[in-house]
Amino acid sequence: MVPSSKFFLSMRYLLIVLTLYSCDICCEDDVVDASSPNNKLLILVDQSKSVSYAKNNAFVTTKLKEMFRMTYRNVTGKTEYCLAYIGTDKGVVPESLEFKEPYPDKEALGGSSFDMQLMNWQMEKDKWITSAISRVQNGLESHSDKDTDIFTAIECVNTATTSGEKMEKGDTLHMIIFSDMDHSMPGYDFKNLLNENTAVETLAKTKFTELQNQHQITSINNDIHHSITIIGPDVFNNTPLIKRYWNAFFKEWGFEGNIDWRKTQVE
Repeated sequence: MVPSSKFFLSMRYLLIVLTLYSCDICCEDDVVDASSPNNKLLILVDQSKSVSYAKNNAFVTTKLKEMFRMTYRNVTGKTEYCLAYIGTDKGVVPESLEFKEPYPDKEALGGSSFDMQLMNWQMEKDKWITSAISRVQNGLESHSDKDTDIFTAIECVNTATTSGEKMEKGDTLHMIIFSDMDHSMPGYDFKNLLNENTAVETLAKTKFTELQNQHQITSINNDIHHSITIIGPDVFNNTPLIKRYWNAFFKEWGFEGNIDWRKTQVE
């Protein structure tokens, strides 16, 4: 007897369920309603020669998966992340990379058709996340001989909230920085500036005020939630002083209590 079309539909449905069950990115929590926030992930990649994650590739992959899941688990509208590279180029504009598959219309589809489309949508989102992680990892493997201009890169915070789909009250911008945060531009080189006799916090606050007065950095939008995760490279030198500097700088900017330093150094 020839199996009915309903049988084939049921088998296809089962196959999708099994595929989702075995996937290491999506899970049952990804089933959300369509009134979700417009959260966004901003990724900054330091391509200085001194910055390497070769010994911590697995950690980087795991952390990126966590950040993508945390940011986009409940997002059903326009979905995009921003990627920028830390270098010496002035006016760095983060590249917005969009997931273009529309969230299925539950009212129009209804019942099992919606469930099927939702699973297809989730699988496509997983592919997008996997591609995004690969793109970031490729960026981490590329290196430059140029000096490291951290300040120019972090200006992307304000750009990311207004580029592409504009973020609004209640949305969250998660920023993850892959860097040793060791600013090394001539005239303001941490290697010369930061030592045990330096008033580090005062130096950071003065620099923030200077950049703000020059309109290179603007105040963060307090209607939008912000978080910062800094992933240190395999070798993370001068860590205590650099941490003190950036903790003070970001606090002055309005990020108090949201800076998560992660050490990946292999002993």
